[in-house]
Amino acid sequence: MRGTNFLLAAMALSALVLIGVTSVGSTTATFTATTSNPGNTFATATLVISNDKPNAGDLVNITNLVPGDTAQRVVHVTNGGNTGFTYAAAGSDYLTFVFSLPSTAGNTFQGLTQDFTVTYTATQLAGAAR
Repeated sequence: MRGTNFLLAAMALSALVLIGVTSVGSTTATFTATTSNPGNTFATATLVISNDKPNAGDLVNITNLVPGDTAQRVVHVTNGGNTGFTYAAAGSDYLTFVFSLPSTAGNTFQGLTQDFTVTYTATQLAGAAR
């Protein structure tokens, strides 16, 4: 009898283990979810300056200066880009140049010529948190 009881007990224990393994595998569930941020854009600004006198001699072409002569020229510098720059007006500025030959210039200045280039440099305004 003892052998039969032992056998029945062993079978019952095995059945419980199998039920436990089966129920662990069949009751497990997992949830998943996703989210996204599509269509984002990151683009840089442009700073493009130009002036209304871009050709050689457009700004200054003065001849026959004598001591005491003065000439004034104005150039319009424009930002064609989409960000501001450090000039007082964010989009453009008028710059005035005054050229003169001092009235104290002596005979050593006769017949002299000076060629020069004017270069405009604009710096964008500081970036900010957006």
